[in-house]
Amino acid sequence: MGEEKKKKVSVSNLLATEGEPRKYVEPDEWYKATFEKAEPGTGNYGPYIKFFFKILDGNIENSSESAKGITMTTIIDANLSPGRKMWDWLKVMVGEEPKIGQNYDLTAYYGDKFRILIRDKKKKPDSTTRYQFIDGIKRPKPKSE
Repeated sequence: MGEEKKKKVSVSNLLATEGEPRKYVEPDEWYKATFEKAEPGTGNYGPYIKFFFKILDGNIENSSESAKGITMTTIIDANLSPGRKMWDWLKVMVGEEPKIGQNYDLTAYYGDKFRILIRDKKKKPDSTTRYQFIDGIKRPKPKSE
């Protein structure tokens, strides 16, 4: 078995490379995905949770290449109260309205399958920099037998 050599990085000799072209999935589409993990963080506007989902179906934009295995993320304000996005997402995960005063464990839903809505966003309206995020989630419809 051959060992891959790790490239050494030097802060005094950092090489700029072209890199691989970024791959995007078709925007404004629902994809089957698995909830992989959630990570807490703190930003300019306070605490947030970053959600990670792995796509199970669909194609890369303008290609027949499969999107399966691509990880999509989104960051949501960690405020769990009615009318907030975190409330709406937890309601989908739990399958009912969250209850005031109750604690919830997002790790209990790791590995669960969802449908995720992917949207495009640009940093600024006139910018060419584009990124994609998860704008919504829902549970898959049960298979009828």
